[in-house]
Amino acid sequence: MPGRNQQLVLDALTRSERPMGAYGLLGLLRQEGLRSPLQIYRALDPLVEQGLVHRIESLSAFALCVHSECGTHGRAAFAICANCGRASEVHDPALERVLRRLPDGSASKPTRPRWSFRVYARLARIEQAVAFRLRAIQSARA
Repeated sequence: MPGRNQQLVLDALTRSERPMGAYGLLGLLRQEGLRSPLQIYRALDPLVEQGLVHRIESLSAFALCVHSECGTHGRAAFAICANCGRASEVHDPALERVLRRLPDGSASKPTRPRWSFRVYARLARIEQAVAFRLRAIQSARA
């Protein structure tokens, strides 16, 4: 069961339509008594470890996990709309196999999602764009 601050952070991420950084979360949660970024990070760390929240390194932001398989498989890729900033969590074994072969895909920490794509499309078309990008990566590797 999450502690008070963890629950506040989870609730804020649930309400958010986009990944949020620690300072954005702090801005939302000041009225709830959180006063420093350290409180936010201390709340986020166990949530990330438990697989309830993902850290998207390319954005320096955090997103609520929306797939139950994260806790068991530990990997996710994110398609990030460059227009609106929304992120779509993508789980695809074929995508993971391809990304593991990329130079920065060597997974020293298997529970940490490492990949994100910037997608110049409307959110409804993100999955199509990810599929297209996957085919392009596979073709380049062949």
